[in-house]
Amino acid sequence: MRLYRMNTATIGADIPVPCSLIRTDAGQHIPIDTGYAPEIVAASQHPEHRGIRVGQYRPIVEHLADLGLGVTDIDILIATHLDTDHAGMIDAFSRASTRRRSPPRRRASPPIAAIGTRPDSAIVRSMVTPCSCRASR
Repeated sequence: MRLYRMNTATIGADIPVPCSLIRTDAGQHIPIDTGYAPEIVAASQHPEHRGIRVGQYRPIVEHLADLGLGVTDIDILIATHLDTDHAGMIDAFSRASTRRRSPPRRRASPPIAAIGTRPDSAIVRSMVTPCSCRASR
């Protein structure tokens, strides 16, 4: 099993908006979160926009392409919660056989907890493969 980290954007003072992809030993591809939709990013750039500005945007579909994958290669999609920075591109993955999310108004446990391992453990660190497709700084 491999875990890929993909930075899809930044907000504020270079705070990353990460997504992850699990590639199982059985060949399944499971993204965790999808990042912003392009129209949200465009709206954040409007001169009259008073909210958070989104920068260094690179949609998850481009990161997947760098790994040789397209949206039709996704088997299961996990959205940790339904904020626009986590689930903005969820509709692009309509082929995914299962969509999992936390109950409304409640955050899900960290995805690593589903594997049963602490995020800082050696096992998880050995699974993480930095993706060359990170947003540039």
